[in-house]
Amino acid sequence: MKLVIYTGKTNSGKTTSLFAWSKSKENVCGYLQIKEENERYVYNITDKSKRQLTVIDDGINEILKIGKYVFDKRLFEDINKDIIQNLCKKDKGYLIIDEWGFLELENCGNHNAVKYVLENASKINLLIIVVIREQLVYKFIEKYSINHKNYSIITTISELDLH
Repeated sequence: MKLVIYTGKTNSGKTTSLFAWSKSKENVCGYLQIKEENERYVYNITDKSKRQLTVIDDGINEILKIGKYVFDKRLFEDINKDIIQNLCKKDKGYLIIDEWGFLELENCGNHNAVKYVLENASKINLLIIVVIREQLVYKFIEKYSINHKNYSIITTISELDLH
């Protein structure tokens, strides 16, 4: 496994460029957090399905809150389960985790999948791409105690083809 941290400012087009890049490659799996008409979705690269990311706090479903955003906790549970039980077992290709942010810093969101991937790096034959806004990159590295030899940081999609 090789880890690539794809970073940039918030709303700088990281996900948009990664989405376009993933369409031109084979053996890409994982999840992208996309925006369509002011709504946020999680897009499954493998089956091309999408699920609503942000929800209304109806008092019924379990939710996660960060700032003004409210998320369906079950969605992240499903994503973590899929990455851990299915996607990490692929023989070759790319695994995209978009994104690692404030939820994950608090051990929520995609944290379990990221933790699993990093702890099992020697058994995973994929290039792991984690999208992280630039102000959180070093918190990510510190949180998981990642050795500087085990990752690279890119800021443009063209750099991804060098890995």
